[in-house]
Amino acid sequence: MDGFNAAPPHHHHVLTAVSGSWWSGPLDRRGIASADSRDGTPHGFHILSVDSGTYTTRFVPANEPNARQMRISIDAEFHSGPDLYRDFRAGQLRMSPVSKERLAAATLIVNVFDGGPKTAVRYQIGAGSPVVMKRETRPDPFVQEVFARNRETVKPWVKAEPSSHIWTARLPATLEAGAHAIDVHVIDEYGRGHHDSLILEVTA
Repeated sequence: MDGFNAAPPHHHHVLTAVSGSWWSGPLDRRGIASADSRDGTPHGFHILSVDSGTYTTRFVPANEPNARQMRISIDAEFHSGPDLYRDFRAGQLRMSPVSKERLAAATLIVNVFDGGPKTAVRYQIGAGSPVVMKRETRPDPFVQEVFARNRETVKPWVKAEPSSHIWTARLPATLEAGAHAIDVHVIDEYGRGHHDSLILEVTA
């Protein structure tokens, strides 16, 4: 880091922008173009809190319900391709239901908006054992779909970029048909816990 003379490591925190992806994308209920940033982070801002020799940061999304700190979605082998957008409404491809025969190809994806190398993520289905998720650098499939569906309102240079705060895990192929509660638990780099959930419907 230019100008940093102390011993490493240096905490370099890359922040999202209030404009998201340069105020491009679909209009929200306020009439504001508010596409997520290219790494899938909602537009928003950060708060830096300093107390003597310690500090914490906190991400504040501008327009997320309950100021949520993560997005949970499902990526499966057949959940891709612009031709599918004609037959499915926005977001439908990234959620349930998932057929039993496609379950083996389904991946649970969690975008922890302010996640980093020290963030720990695990998921649990019902009363099952917690499963540790793996950090993976890849584009967020949700924001890929948002940009693809709204090319006329997205700036020409805007495209989904590989994100450093995505966690993935394969879903168990042994899930029976029916509804399953997927709970995701996150411990951030400051030891704070975050939780969100998704209802997965498996069809026979």
